[in-house]
Formats: sequence, structure tokens, C-alpha cells
Amino acid sequence: MWTKISSCDAEKASAVDDDGDGADELHVDFGEIGVWRYDYESKAWTRLSGWNPDYTLQSDFWMVGPEEICYDFGAGGLYVCSWPPNNPT
Repeated sequence: MWTKISSCDAEKASAVDDDGDGADELHVDFGEIGVWRYDYESKAWTRLSGWNPDYTLQSDFWMVGPEEICYDFGAGGLYVCSWPPNNPT
């Protein structure tokens, strides 16, 4: 069964457990409208950035807690993103 979660045209996406709850969230690069996070449990989209990243790398830098995702925004810099509750970094 197919379930449509967005009408926007995605350029790339990564699955990452960025909040450490044991379930992956979806980070989607929608190009000109930026990077968005989709939480399947709450069915909620959250905008993470208005920039369009050049590259993305999902990893688990630490042995415990949430996984991280790294975004390369070219001249805008290199950022690592994780998702503590109510405090995205």
C-alpha cells in the first residue's frame, strides 16, 4: 500500500533515528524550500533549514542516544543535526 506524505518534489532523503526513540524519522531535501523532518508517529513535518544542502551523511557518531545527520550547505557551512525533544540543534 502506498501512502502519500507530501506533494512536494524531493531531491533526496535520509532515514535517521534523530531523537533516539527507536524509530527512524525522515529528513527530506526539497530543494528550494529546504530540509524538512517527518516524524511518522506524529505525522508531523518540521522545517529544519531553508537552505538546499549539497551533500548529506547519516551516521551514529556516539554509541548511545540519537543518531545524527550531517548537512553540507556549501558556502553556508557544515552542520550536524540531532533532535532532542523541543530543542533541535
